[in-house]
Amino acid sequence: MKSKEVKIEGITYKVSSTTETGLKSAISSLKKSLKPKKPTLTMEKRKAGNPNLYKGMPSLNPTGRPKGAKNKTTELIRKAYQQLTEDNLQNMTVWLAQIAAEDPKQAMEMMIKLSEYVIPKLARQEITGNDGADLFSNVKFEFGPDINADERDQDWNQSETEDL
Repeated sequence: MKSKEVKIEGITYKVSSTTETGLKSAISSLKKSLKPKKPTLTMEKRKAGNPNLYKGMPSLNPTGRPKGAKNKTTELIRKAYQQLTEDNLQNMTVWLAQIAAEDPKQAMEMMIKLSEYVIPKLARQEITGNDGADLFSNVKFEFGPDINADERDQDWNQSETEDL
């Protein structure tokens, strides 16, 4: 049996074989296995989507689900949740009352969280004139007499006399 020590990148390997050609073959396969591999498609990050489709290509399913149409499974889950809620309205009232007895703040937070499933959140909208100007720039609010006016006037008068 023939053996040989091979040094590759500072590391010594002992290779053995029964023949000289087997020894050479073992050394070359050892060197190949230690070389850094080129990235393959499985190693690289693949692009999303079908590679056979290109931008601007007509749809393969022109009569598919229209925009805005809801998924059937999502609809079934929403209906089931709605039914569960409707069946437990009296229980929910009792549960909220129990929570409110211990912590009113937590009960209010629960009500707000539950309302998100019933009342949609409103999106912020900005109202402007035709030219984009603010519609409310000249709006003034006038309220009744200020109940703190006397105290403020006295404070103002005192600060004026101190400055002089």
